[in-house]
Amino acid sequence: MSIEELHRKIYQKGILEQWAKITVTSLKAKLEKKHIGKTGALASSFNYSVSEKGIRLSFNYYGKFVDMGVGKGTKIGQAKMNRDILTKAKAATERRKRKPWLNKTLQNEIYQLTRILASQYGKGTAEYIKASLSIPILLET
Repeated sequence: MSIEELHRKIYQKGILEQWAKITVTSLKAKLEKKHIGKTGALASSFNYSVSEKGIRLSFNYYGKFVDMGVGKGTKIGQAKMNRDILTKAKAATERRKRKPWLNKTLQNEIYQLTRILASQYGKGTAEYIKASLSIPILLET
């Protein structure tokens, strides 16, 4: 492994570390905005790690149930029926409501990461191609 490759890997790991940190912050902000988690257990359960295998984000499993509006007797198949039933006041207090906080936020952050990586690797690729060209290109205005 050359020094340049080593520097590139270190730089890439730094980008991924920063992305994971920002993503966790965004997810916590979404929880707060949606008023999810009175005890703070879900927000404090977020962890991330970056390795050569990839990025690992983790949090308490029940966070997915809150996102889908299921749990404590409400099955995922009943979630749509619950929305239809919620017109009654009694049903509104007894049924779980979906509190979407995970998917859109995470997909947005993944999109941002792809833009960052494409920008970095795009610059490197363009420079490589430019250096590889044997024909000089002149632009005249």
